[in-house]
Parts: sequence; structure tokens; C-alpha cells
Amino acid sequence: MPFKWVEHTHADAVLAVANTDHGERHIQETFGDTVVIVPYRHSGFELAKACHDVFSHEATAKTIGMVLMHHGIFAFGTSAHESYERMIALVTRAEDYLKSRNAWDIPLRFPPAQTSSDQDLLALAALRRDISLAAGFPLVITLSSDLMSLAYARRPDLESLSQRGPATPQHAVFTKRVPMLGRDVAAFTSAYRRYLSENAPKEAERLPDTAPRIVLDPEWGLISVGITAFYADAAAEIYRHSMKIQSRAEALEAYASLPPREVLAAEIEYGGFELTMRNQCELAGQIVLVDRALSNQSKVAELLAKGAAVIGLDDDPAVKSLHPQPEYLGLCCEPDNPAQMEAALEQSLRRFGGIDQLITDNPTLAAACEPLLELSPVRKTA
Repeated sequence: MPFKWVEHTHADAVLAVANTDHGERHIQETFGDTVVIVPYRHSGFELAKACHDVFSHEATAKTIGMVLMHHGIFAFGTSAHESYERMIALVTRAEDYLKSRNAWDIPLRFPPAQTSSDQDLLALAALRRDISLAAGFPLVITLSSDLMSLAYARRPDLESLSQRGPATPQHAVFTKRVPMLGRDVAAFTSAYRRYLSENAPKEAERLPDTAPRIVLDPEWGLISVGITAFYADAAAEIYRHSMKIQSRAEALEAYASLPPREVLAAEIEYGGFELTMRNQCELAGQIVLVDRALSNQSKVAELLAKGAAVIGLDDDPAVKSLHPQPEYLGLCCEPDNPAQMEAALEQSLRRFGGIDQLITDNPTLAAACEPLLELSPVRKTA
């Protein structure tokens, strides 16, 4: 490209316009001749060649950007400021296009979920155990019950919309191709195993595991899964973008993803980081609760260094800021206050999904944690 400065984003608004049954037509209506359109190609030389060919044959003096279908958008210019301003202008045009067709606002009203006898948070720990066993190694899960997540999880068309695939194939590396709906891990793994067998190339040396990385539950909302809290948070962040993209694309026309084979190709090529982390960090995916954390700071640091998610309890508020990384949760809790203890365990479950190891000499805390320890996937697989 004859430009020194290039911007690239996976802007939600652009993907919401493009990821529809007639996406190229909507892109043309949105941008006119200010962009060229490149059909989806797998990342690498094939994509670079397609971009070169399309730009060489279709770009005009008015061209300031390029849309890669099911991927994102580029903007370019003769200076950093110009390319940045052009990106803002192009994304704003996509937003305005959606607004002009009543496809921008996402309703946050939702029907009430049916109540369930297993609504307590022990069910969350049991879900983490089942997902971890399906993966073959322990995983962290994080619960998000915000309005957007609850509204999306209770959409009447969820079974159709959420199962069409990701906004871009690379998202599947962190979220899998589709989320699990509800809590039937066995059914999800069976379906994912079928997806792998039907779409995996014969020469593939490594395939993804069959456990979900995103769960949508009408009572809980969004549950994200990762080898660490960082990656669970990343999966949640990506899927929040997906919820917006899918909702707006469906309102515009009908949300469309790529064929499963293309998605799996990205999962295979860009996956594998979880195996690397497990090889490097012996406690990756495991959750340890450390009582009197301020008096056991060296132990907390050691556990974090080995990849564990650590819950630090102490009666000193300084415990909350002991470590900045997402794998640490510091909670202030009086050792002889059952209500505070119960609240701390609830926060721990929502943040990490369970407890695999407990370090304490407090018998009351030990008794309160025993039901969670019984649901540990590490105990089950040891």
C-alpha cells in the first residue's frame, strides 16, 4: 500500500455491519468507495496476497480504508494523525449506519429466569469441576452477572444466535467456536467432539480440548473459563464484544459467521498457549486460599509465581492491595465472623470458581471450605 501509516481494529460496529447474510452489500452502502472489500482469507500469505490484489485493482483516490470480511478494518494515511482520524471516521460511519436502521441500541430488558434448586454457588464450583475434567486439567472460571450478560443469556433466540460461530475466527482461540448454553457439560463436549471430527484436517497434530470457555446461563449470566484468571477475563472481554456484534447484526439483518472449518483452522493455528502455560507453571488453573495472607506473603508470592490463582484472607484491609495481578484476590475478613467469612467465600467463588487447596489453622474456615474442596477437580484427578 502506498501509505506510511496504517491503523487496524476489529471494531464492533464494522463487524456488526459485515457479519450479516448480505454483509458486502451493507459494507458498500455504509462506506461507498472510501474502502475496498477483501473476502475472508486465513491469516498469512494468502490474506496478504488477497489484500494486495484487491487494493491494486479497486482502490481509487477516494480510498482511505479496507474492510476484511469476518476480520476487521484498516485505515491508512500519510501521517499517524491522518490514519487515526480516518479510522475514527470510518467506524463512526458504521455506527451511524446501524443507528439509521434501528440496529444500534441493545435492549437490556429481559424475562425473569426460572428458579432452580441448585442456584447456590456450590453449583458454580461443581460446574468448574465438570469443565476442568472435560478439559483434562484444572481451569479458573469467572462469573459476570451484569445486565448485558443476563439480557443476552435470556434472549428467546439464544439457541440460534449464539451457536452460529464467532465474530472473527481468532476469537475461538479464547472462547471456543460457540458457548455452552446452560450447565450440561457432557452434551457440550459431545457436540464439540463431533465438530472436531467433522472439520479437522487429517494432518492436524494437535486439536483443542472439548471443554467450553464461555457459558451462558439464564440464572447466572456469563461464565468465562481460562487457564488463569487473566485468560478467563480475556475470554469474557472478547465475548462481551461478541454479544454486541451478534445483537446488532441480528437487528440489522441476520448475524452470520464463517463455516466451522474456517473457525477450527484458526483454533488449531493460534491455540496451544494453555499447554505452554501448563508446562511452565505447575499450578496453572489451580486455586489456593491463604488465610492470614499478610503473615504469609512469601507463600502467596510463591503460589502466584507457580501460576495459581490465590485468595488472600486477612483482617487487615491491606490484604486487598497485596498483589495487582488478576490471579490475586485479597479479601478483608475477621476470623471469628461467620457472615464475613461466608461473604468472602462467595466473592472467591464468583471470581475464581472454587478452591483446590486451603492454607489455614482456623477450624471454622476449614469447615466452611470443605464442601468446596470436595468439588475440586484436582482432588478428582489426583
